[in-house]
Amino acid sequence: MTTNFYAPPAAIRGGRVVLPEDEARHAHTVLRGATGDEMTVVDGTGGWYRVEITHAAPEQVVGTIVEQREEVGEPAVDVTVALGLLKKRSRFETFVEKAVELGVRRIVPLRTARAERESIREERLRNVMVAAMKQCRRSRLPALVAPRSTADLLDRGVLCGRAHSVSV
Repeated sequence: MTTNFYAPPAAIRGGRVVLPEDEARHAHTVLRGATGDEMTVVDGTGGWYRVEITHAAPEQVVGTIVEQREEVGEPAVDVTVALGLLKKRSRFETFVEKAVELGVRRIVPLRTARAERESIREERLRNVMVAAMKQCRRSRLPALVAPRSTADLLDRGVLCGRAHSVSV
């Protein structure tokens, strides 16, 4: 299988990978992954794994790690990008998707004087980011910083990577 799959670091232990249920369903039901097939799994923290499937069922796919590498598909530059919260959530989600695909390491939603939104849907943006990370074959999920004002952004040094990220 040439598709990248995502498994959080907690699902990778002792040389084995257990795909989350939605990823397992995709691997088994959609792509017809079977015992003995190989797949690529990323953990979002820079880990890249070539895995041989040892158990395949619609609810669970388990595999043994055959090869492990770090920082596969990650750019050499550290880029942070910030964008004001947009009225249409779908446009902000498209921005986040494209930023991940381009190799951004941090995404900062900005609260501006004219912004009509104050918040983001973290879970939805996380799903968009995971899908984009898999699509462009990255191994690291960018940090999604909590929404900030422009002044706060400059005062706290978010652009330099010193800010705290929200858990995504």
